[in-house]
Amino acid sequence: SQTFGSATAKQNHAERDKMRIEVQVNRMIFVQPHQNMKLVEVVVTPYTGTWHVAADFYKKWRATWYVVPHRADWITKVSAWQQLQINSSEDYLNFPYKDLVSYAKDCKKYGVNAIQLTGWNLGGQDRCTPSHDVDSRLGSFDDLKKAIAESQKMGVNILLFTKFTWAEVTWDGFPQYKDYVAWTRSLDECDHGGYSYNTYSQFKNITIRRFKVLCMQEQGCRDALKREFQKCLDLGANGMVYDENQHHAGHWQCFNPNHHHAGPAPLHQGADLLGRDFLEMVQKQHPDFVMCGEGCYDLQAKYYITYARQDVNQIAASRYIDPELPLAIAVTR
Repeated sequence: SQTFGSATAKQNHAERDKMRIEVQVNRMIFVQPHQNMKLVEVVVTPYTGTWHVAADFYKKWRATWYVVPHRADWITKVSAWQQLQINSSEDYLNFPYKDLVSYAKDCKKYGVNAIQLTGWNLGGQDRCTPSHDVDSRLGSFDDLKKAIAESQKMGVNILLFTKFTWAEVTWDGFPQYKDYVAWTRSLDECDHGGYSYNTYSQFKNITIRRFKVLCMQEQGCRDALKREFQKCLDLGANGMVYDENQHHAGHWQCFNPNHHHAGPAPLHQGADLLGRDFLEMVQKQHPDFVMCGEGCYDLQAKYYITYARQDVNQIAASRYIDPELPLAIAVTR
């Protein structure tokens, strides 16, 4: 007998000489009448060996367009970060801005050189997004700016937790973003269900803060988000952690007929334009400002370093593709 897959397995089995793999590439093309569109090429390359061989094909292509952005010196070294939630979306006020300095002193003592400050903005984590105003219940703008400066003076970098992808619907300022909401093909608004954190009513799916997906292809939307990002730069922090920058709640295109883009617009392309805008702002005002994104797809490495959560079985493809890309991995307890 012959073992399936062995070198002699195809002997006396003529049909195996015709074995093949068929690859189908299906694309949904959305164009307006009398318009033309040039499709992006699809390249399929067979290979023999481990996944590393396949990744090498990708790495070669990646080198034709990827340019390493400027990075602060401290981010190129091994470091430890601590995440602090100063306020949740359900008014869990942990400490005022001025007390950030005391946490920074402990970080300095134990060799932690960065604090990811979550929930510092108006309403707390996931609330009032994309507003990046300070919350007066925690202190003033100057209180936070001073605390950031004192913390960074002792060598503990402050990374502000940010969100720019959604507009939170219970926020009083939501109407100013309503015109920028992305629509589905059925002309419904694109939704995100939100998250539950630490209150019974949220776990019962009652007071979860719901989001609308923003269309960053719309220039007015990007201008508004740039104004919010400017507030982070003005606080003097050495970086930000841009939460959920890599997805749009499962939505891929905006069909909002009131927007200025022609036909349905790819939402990820809009996010790329915003990343470019943010990078330009950083280059002008604070070149060492660290832009960090959550689980970035590779194209976003032009702008952001990345943080992720991985289990022990993950394949380190990102590290193999770019050995020098800073990656922050969460350690939870």
